[in-house]
Amino acid sequence: MPKRAAPLPEIKLELHGEEEEVYEEDFEKTGVIYQAPGSPYKNGCLEEEEDFSHSSYNDTDDGQDEEFFATNIEVPDPSIDFLEKCHGLGLDPNSQVLLTSWELYFRASQQVLLEGDPNAWKAAAIYYYLLNRGIKLIGKLPKVLCVAFPFEAGRILTIFNISAIELFDKVARFTEILSTRKTRRIAEFTRRNQESLALSSVVFKKFLPIFRRLFCLVKEDEASKSTNPVSTSQLFSLIWVSYLMMKRFLPNEELLNDFQLLLCIIDAIYCDMCQTSLDVHFNNDFAQDLLNRSETVLEALCSEFDGAILEAKLFRENFYWKRHTWSWLPDRWDVVENCAPGGLLDRLNETYNTLLLRRGQLDERLFVPDNIELVFDEAYDESAVEVLKRGPDNRVFEDAQLLMTISAQNCLERVTEGKFTKPLEYTRNCTMPIDKLCNSTLLGEQHNIEILKDFVAEFQLDTSSLKKFSQGFPESPLNLIIEFYDQFQAELLQRVEDDNKWDPNFDTDFSDGLSENLELLKSLYLRFVDLVVVTEVERGTLNIYILGVLKRKEFAKCIYVAALELVLFANSSQRQFPWSAQTCGLEPFVFHRIIDVILLNETDLPRPLVDHLNQVEERILEELGWLPTSNIWVYVLRTPLSRCPPFDESFFDIDSTPLFFTPLKKSKLDDDFVLPREKHNDLAIPKALKLFLRRILYIASVRLNDLCERIKKWMNQ
Repeated sequence: MPKRAAPLPEIKLELHGEEEEVYEEDFEKTGVIYQAPGSPYKNGCLEEEEDFSHSSYNDTDDGQDEEFFATNIEVPDPSIDFLEKCHGLGLDPNSQVLLTSWELYFRASQQVLLEGDPNAWKAAAIYYYLLNRGIKLIGKLPKVLCVAFPFEAGRILTIFNISAIELFDKVARFTEILSTRKTRRIAEFTRRNQESLALSSVVFKKFLPIFRRLFCLVKEDEASKSTNPVSTSQLFSLIWVSYLMMKRFLPNEELLNDFQLLLCIIDAIYCDMCQTSLDVHFNNDFAQDLLNRSETVLEALCSEFDGAILEAKLFRENFYWKRHTWSWLPDRWDVVENCAPGGLLDRLNETYNTLLLRRGQLDERLFVPDNIELVFDEAYDESAVEVLKRGPDNRVFEDAQLLMTISAQNCLERVTEGKFTKPLEYTRNCTMPIDKLCNSTLLGEQHNIEILKDFVAEFQLDTSSLKKFSQGFPESPLNLIIEFYDQFQAELLQRVEDDNKWDPNFDTDFSDGLSENLELLKSLYLRFVDLVVVTEVERGTLNIYILGVLKRKEFAKCIYVAALELVLFANSSQRQFPWSAQTCGLEPFVFHRIIDVILLNETDLPRPLVDHLNQVEERILEELGWLPTSNIWVYVLRTPLSRCPPFDESFFDIDSTPLFFTPLKKSKLDDDFVLPREKHNDLAIPKALKLFLRRILYIASVRLNDLCERIKKWMNQ
């Protein structure tokens, strides 16, 4: 039986008497389940989203009478085909929605050439108008509409026979064609819905192999004969709908948070199922492996599916256990009762249907296949989200693949630009683009060296910002950068040769393919230098200051060691850090600062490489940075404790630039990549020491949280 890492908090929600009547009344009026004390719901919706169900907005305030075009064009009556499709949506022929949507479509067709399927443009006109009617003109852009949709947005796709990608594409073009006071807000609202759908599509693709690993197929007819009639289809839907309901409360809607939330829900359901007689659903191979490895379910999931174990535990402790009741998820899962008619699953589906109308979103349950047997077919994983590109008749939108790629690439770059809680500056947010997470790399099916090759293959020196930047100077800094590389490479070859003389069989994984590894190392080295140039140019740093940094051998040495360390790791080399730093004569204390630069700005860096750099940094912070030969003591000696500020929030108010070696003014050219000068007698704590200390505090907080987690686990046992 799998172990539970810590007991779930016991929150008793006993609904009886008057409370039960309130629950039924609220649910009937708002469609939102009565929430426990402390829930952010108020009158059936989130307090932060505002409740417009009883607002004073009238027909003129909601934007339905706003003029979209000049009125000098006579609008004909709606076509028969348009009327029939609107009838399928339940719209009356004389309804404001039908007439205004037709006028939008017709006037747009008179202004520009509407390329593509006319049905897609008509559907987009309806969707655009409903958003225009429901979005306020002023104030904070809410997550819910002040006028709910009269039908689910997904019905538009079915009636007009178009795909989700096609609908979003045409709505985006409508925002370009139309000129209204709400155009920007409609575009932002649509983008938010589209990004939520994109995130869910990626999480769903990761959910499929996880579900196959934990559970086996129990068909409907087999479940009906059992004493506990729960089918695999119901279990799959229960997990997915619970995830969709709770993801709305995430402080930052990003992929790692969404994935950790899914893992926490699966962990809670699986552990509670072990207390019942539902073992018929369990995959015996996973259960046996769990017992042999003596791991919790969450630990096993993170190990097998490339999750971050410590981060997932902290997420469960600080978010899931504290907020799961907000979405009416139970403290203890009784899957049989939850999946029974009128049970939790039915109530969650009903509430989710209401939320779709109030948010104008597409139904993210569309990923769940009608035939649950497809989930247990690995070949289905690649086509699991094809539903976004296909219409009801399986017609594929011709630009769907391109638009999905663009949406996936931009999703994480823009999804956190909203007014969410800003993370602390001294914590690192190591996220990855969605397209990187969609492939097999995240599932651990690709060797690290192949991952690194794919990452480096994206960089081309001839078209890089580094080469363009270098062409603006009489003496190209690129030549100097390559000269530094040649010097470091000579030192590397000499060190490898010495090691081979000592033991010819030492670390053959790296030395046997040395020529190929050196080519990989050079490309990675130049890519990291290009990253610095791109970041600093975007910050508006003067070219002369960037040039000064590129000419520093200490800086080039840090970049080289970072690239070499990743190449060694990808080859599963026996040469462990600080071998790479010792090869170039670089102090670990100096090197650790470039790790922040890479991780904060190279968002395409694959997860295994990010994890390795994190491990290197932790070793520097815990051990190597404190050696007697470390440069940290130079800073400590010239910065007595009496000069150190208190360790409060002001301690972390460091310059906004992530590249601490780059000066903002000429007077700051004495940067962090050189030892402090004796004449420098400023009372302020040096940036290099301040950065090191704040990373120490962050690591300490992580270690203490992990220690508390282990103590809770021990006490529970």
